[in-house]
Amino acid sequence: MTDLIEKLEKDATSSSEGASLLPTREEEKAILLDEVWNYSRTPFMRILADFLCCAPDPEAIKEFANKSPDRWAQALLLVGKMAGYHEKLLVEKNVVHQIHMLGDSELEERLAELEKEMGANAPILDLEVSYADE
Repeated sequence: MTDLIEKLEKDATSSSEGASLLPTREEEKAILLDEVWNYSRTPFMRILADFLCCAPDPEAIKEFANKSPDRWAQALLLVGKMAGYHEKLLVEKNVVHQIHMLGDSELEERLAELEKEMGANAPILDLEVSYADE
């Protein structure tokens, strides 16, 4: 895998005219600043991808869990949140939810519950979802 990445980087930095195809450090910084300024998730997705590629193997996770069960539980909680799960308890009906604070899976679940409760009286929602960084 590393050899492939190195080959791709080498190919990307060379062209028929000998000029670099990769952005300079200053150009890269300007691109990142623009993305952050526009609240884009893209820079953080790149970092997340780097972290995920360096994830420990299952045996290392098992050793970590056995050595520090409290830290393992905390790590599990964080990974669960990143996957869209939450630790909030749902209270019976008539609770105001702040939609912007709910995760995608929570919103989909809540919408399905409302449609089931309302049955034939449910309004037909034809929504198109778009994200700021698309």
